[in-house]
Amino acid sequence: MAAHSYALLKGRKISRVVVIAPSHYEAFPFAAVYDGDAYATPLGNIPVDKDFAARLAKGPFIKLSSRGHISSTAQGEHSLEVELPFLQRVLGGFSLVPVVMGDQSYEASRALGVALAKLVKGNDTIIIASPDLSHNHP
Repeated sequence: MAAHSYALLKGRKISRVVVIAPSHYEAFPFAAVYDGDAYATPLGNIPVDKDFAARLAKGPFIKLSSRGHISSTAQGEHSLEVELPFLQRVLGGFSLVPVVMGDQSYEASRALGVALAKLVKGNDTIIIASPDLSHNHP
């Protein structure tokens, strides 16, 4: 199913991808915008758009952080990284803004949505919401 969805992006000129995913294994009270330089996959590294990430990470609900991005358990988070090889195959080169939501409340989700709406201009950015929902919420 995911491959069919990603195939719709083929041939589009996308320079930035925001991927939003839930935290499965670590609880924290905000959306963590990755503060690192790149995400590594078997297909190579994807650079993080650090400027966009810094502008997005404002306020109490959204912070620059490696929480949820760097594994703190033996299991490791996977909800964001499973999306990346599909994007690499379909889009080729792009910059990434990885967001892991430790707080999935209405307030935190709305804050992230409003912040993204203010920052995303034009057609060169897409937002992907990981369908790998948390197993800890009703």
